[in-house]
Amino acid sequence: MKREEVGPIARGPVTATPTPTRITDVTGNLAFGNVPVGASKTATFTIRNTGNAMLTVSSLTVTNGLNQVLLAGWLSGTLAPGSSRQVNVQFSPASAQDYSGLLNVVSDATSGVSTVPITGPAAHVS
Repeated sequence: MKREEVGPIARGPVTATPTPTRITDVTGNLAFGNVPVGASKTATFTIRNTGNAMLTVSSLTVTNGLNQVLLAGWLSGTLAPGSSRQVNVQFSPASAQDYSGLLNVVSDATSGVSTVPITGPAAHVS
């Protein structure tokens, strides 16, 4: 039987490269409580990248046709691992009714789309 020569065997610690993760952590309370018709109330929420790779936020969207919601501040861009940005949300109801919807953070996160519920009953001022 013929024996084949094999090159040297590498010895020493084996290091694995971690899989890049981009995780969106969204915190904040967008339950506005009673806001009189014609008035406004502002709340802030935070978008944080808790992953180990750059996170790109492409847009913020609001569901259920909540035209009474205005977004201001940082609305898109790139977040380094461990960094965060704040977004201001202004609620200005046009009529007396209960409003609800979701604010979606659209990004390249490895964990999918992040959402924040938005609620606010509006009342006529007496």
